[in-house]
Amino acid sequence: MGAKINGFDLLNQKFTRILRQFPEHADTLIAQQGELLIADAKANTPRDTGTLQGNWKRTPVDNMSTEVYNNTEYANHVEYGHRTVKGGFVKGRKMLHRAVVHRKSVFLKDTRTIIRNLLEDD
Repeated sequence: MGAKINGFDLLNQKFTRILRQFPEHADTLIAQQGELLIADAKANTPRDTGTLQGNWKRTPVDNMSTEVYNNTEYANHVEYGHRTVKGGFVKGRKMLHRAVVHRKSVFLKDTRTIIRNLLEDD
């Protein structure tokens, strides 16, 4: 006596469709995550003139990857900290680091939602 499993053909069709559409969805997800990372970094960036806060950018998505950066001359000093002329040290603000930590915490939730939507989409 054998057991019958129903729905495998439908599930297989959905997986085939998802795999076919995967690069498009992955690039969209990565671009969105990059923009959200920029928003988080901007929120963590101290505002004096607004130059540092306004210069967060990302590279175009390539090979399922994007880079978020700030090319303001003093961005590294604010992120990581720096020595002062009188020998003191100004602690780094960790603007990007904090944004990455936050984004990691919600990334899995976002990807699970997308996968669930793809599986439920008929």
